[in-house]
Amino acid sequence: MNALKSFLVLGLLVGLLAAAPGQAAQIEVVESFPLETDLGVPGVRQTQEVWLEMFRAAQTQVDIEQFYVSDQAGEALAPVLASIKDAAARGVRVRLLVDSKFFKTYPDSVNELGKLPNVQTRTIDFSETNGVQHAKFFTIDGQQSFVGSQNFD
Repeated sequence: MNALKSFLVLGLLVGLLAAAPGQAAQIEVVESFPLETDLGVPGVRQTQEVWLEMFRAAQTQVDIEQFYVSDQAGEALAPVLASIKDAAARGVRVRLLVDSKFFKTYPDSVNELGKLPNVQTRTIDFSETNGVQHAKFFTIDGQQSFVGSQNFD
């Protein structure tokens, strides 16, 4: 459990310190919205586009924390998971942390990723505090971070 807590703290710190020394941090606002709507802001990139770009650019390490991972055939997450698998195949170390309660409901995608070389998956259990791991963020090579409210589904 201490290793998991350390992973959480490390992920947050890396996200806060992602800008290289001497460089200003850059922030980009992205959006996600239900596919059944015509919502969207011109000039604002969609979440999936940014996720794909970031995972495809990964060179050494990807650290992901998500509430759960639920992939359905033909859904928007499929190319994202494919890009994570491709990164692992390139030798990128991938670590994924998800909530233990929701892992019981959605184990398949996490288990599939966990079988791949260079991929480590873990669950974290906050039931002692009546909570869940609901954070949604990832870091790429210790240089870029994505923090948002989008689930991996």
